[in-house]
Amino acid sequence: MTSDAVDPHRFPTNSDVENRLLTDPRFSWDGHCGGIMPVIVEFMIDGFHARFRARGSHWSVIVAVPGVIDPTNDDEEFFKIESHYAEWPAAGTMPATKALEFVEAAVNAFRQVRLLTI
Repeated sequence: MTSDAVDPHRFPTNSDVENRLLTDPRFSWDGHCGGIMPVIVEFMIDGFHARFRARGSHWSVIVAVPGVIDPTNDDEEFFKIESHYAEWPAAGTMPATKALEFVEAAVNAFRQVRLLTI
Protein backbone atom coordinates (compact mmCIF):
# COMPACT_ATOMS: atom_id res chain seq x y z
CA MET A 1 0.00 0.00 0.00
CA THR A 2 1.39 3.38 -0.92
CA SER A 3 1.55 6.12 1.67
CA ASP A 4 -1.26 8.10 0.00
CA ALA A 5 -3.61 5.08 -0.32
CA VAL A 6 -6.70 4.97 1.87
CA ASP A 7 -6.85 2.01 4.23
CA PRO A 8 -10.34 0.56 3.63
CA HIS A 9 -10.41 -0.83 7.17
CA ARG A 10 -10.11 2.56 8.88
CA PHE A 11 -12.51 5.41 9.29
CA PRO A 12 -10.89 8.77 8.63
CA THR A 13 -11.01 10.03 12.22
CA ASN A 14 -8.73 7.84 14.38
CA SER A 15 -11.08 8.72 17.25
CA ASP A 16 -11.86 6.60 20.31
CA VAL A 17 -15.33 5.92 18.88
CA GLU A 18 -13.82 4.75 15.60
CA ASN A 19 -11.43 2.44 17.42
CA ARG A 20 -14.23 0.94 19.54
CA LEU A 21 -16.33 0.28 16.44
CA LEU A 22 -13.47 -1.26 14.50
CA THR A 23 -12.50 -3.59 17.34
CA ASP A 24 -16.09 -4.83 17.67
CA PRO A 25 -16.10 -8.25 15.98
CA ARG A 26 -19.79 -7.91 15.09
CA PHE A 27 -19.34 -4.56 13.32
CA SER A 28 -17.95 -4.12 9.82
CA TRP A 29 -17.80 -1.21 7.44
CA ASP A 30 -17.97 -0.96 3.66
CA GLY A 31 -15.22 1.65 3.35
CA HIS A 32 -17.27 4.84 3.03
CA CYS A 33 -17.72 7.48 5.70
CA GLY A 34 -18.60 10.91 4.56
CA GLY A 35 -20.19 12.82 1.80
CA ILE A 36 -21.97 16.10 1.89
CA MET A 37 -25.72 16.53 1.91
CA PRO A 38 -26.15 13.73 2.90
CA VAL A 39 -23.43 12.27 5.07
CA ILE A 40 -23.62 8.46 4.75
CA VAL A 41 -22.03 5.51 6.53
CA GLU A 42 -23.02 2.00 5.42
CA PHE A 43 -22.10 -0.86 7.72
CA MET A 44 -22.95 -4.33 9.01
CA ILE A 45 -23.98 -4.95 12.60
CA ASP A 46 -24.58 -8.41 14.00
CA GLY A 47 -25.12 -9.71 10.46
CA PHE A 48 -27.61 -6.98 9.47
CA HIS A 49 -27.05 -4.34 6.82
CA ALA A 50 -27.38 -0.80 8.17
CA ARG A 51 -27.08 2.77 6.97
CA PHE A 52 -26.45 6.06 8.76
CA ARG A 53 -27.69 9.12 6.90
CA ALA A 54 -27.55 12.77 7.93
CA ARG A 55 -29.26 15.41 5.82
CA GLY A 56 -30.97 18.72 6.41
CA SER A 57 -31.61 18.94 10.13
CA HIS A 58 -31.82 15.23 11.06
CA TRP A 59 -29.86 11.99 11.14
CA SER A 60 -31.09 8.41 11.07
CA VAL A 61 -29.87 4.83 11.19
CA ILE A 62 -31.90 2.13 9.48
CA VAL A 63 -31.16 -1.56 9.90
CA ALA A 64 -32.57 -3.78 7.14
CA VAL A 65 -34.78 -6.81 7.57
CA PRO A 66 -32.63 -9.95 7.86
CA GLY A 67 -31.64 -11.22 4.41
CA VAL A 68 -32.38 -7.88 2.74
CA ILE A 69 -29.42 -5.78 1.68
CA ASP A 70 -31.11 -2.42 1.14
CA PRO A 71 -31.49 -0.45 4.37
CA THR A 72 -32.56 2.56 2.27
CA ASN A 73 -36.02 1.08 1.59
CA ASP A 74 -38.43 2.04 4.38
CA ASP A 75 -40.57 -1.01 3.58
CA GLU A 76 -37.65 -3.25 4.48
CA GLU A 77 -36.58 -1.59 7.71
CA PHE A 78 -36.18 -3.82 10.74
CA PHE A 79 -35.01 -1.10 13.13
CA LYS A 80 -34.86 2.66 12.79
CA ILE A 81 -33.64 5.43 15.02
CA GLU A 82 -33.63 9.10 14.08
CA SER A 83 -33.17 12.45 15.73
CA HIS A 84 -32.86 16.16 15.18
CA TYR A 85 -29.25 17.34 14.82
CA ALA A 86 -29.27 21.08 14.17
CA GLU A 87 -30.88 23.73 12.01
CA TRP A 88 -31.13 23.07 8.29
CA PRO A 89 -28.76 22.20 6.53
CA ALA A 90 -26.16 21.49 9.26
CA ALA A 91 -26.73 17.71 9.38
CA GLY A 92 -25.65 17.39 5.76
CA THR A 93 -22.20 18.71 6.61
CA MET A 94 -21.80 16.84 9.89
CA PRO A 95 -18.17 16.00 10.77
CA ALA A 96 -17.24 12.30 10.48
CA THR A 97 -16.41 12.20 14.19
CA LYS A 98 -19.96 13.23 15.08
CA ALA A 99 -21.45 10.79 12.56
CA LEU A 100 -19.49 7.96 14.17
CA GLU A 101 -20.78 8.95 17.61
CA PHE A 102 -24.33 8.58 16.30
CA VAL A 103 -23.45 5.27 14.60
CA GLU A 104 -22.11 3.93 17.88
CA ALA A 105 -25.19 5.12 19.80
CA ALA A 106 -27.48 3.52 17.22
CA VAL A 107 -25.55 0.24 17.35
CA ASN A 108 -25.95 0.19 21.14
CA ALA A 109 -29.67 1.01 20.90
CA PHE A 110 -30.21 -1.69 18.27
CA ARG A 111 -28.53 -4.28 20.46
CA GLN A 112 -30.57 -3.27 23.50
CA VAL A 113 -33.84 -3.57 21.57
CA ARG A 114 -32.78 -6.95 20.16
CA LEU A 115 -32.09 -8.21 23.69
CA LEU A 116 -35.67 -7.35 24.62
CA THR A 117 -37.10 -9.25 21.66
CA ILE A 118 -35.04 -12.45 21.84
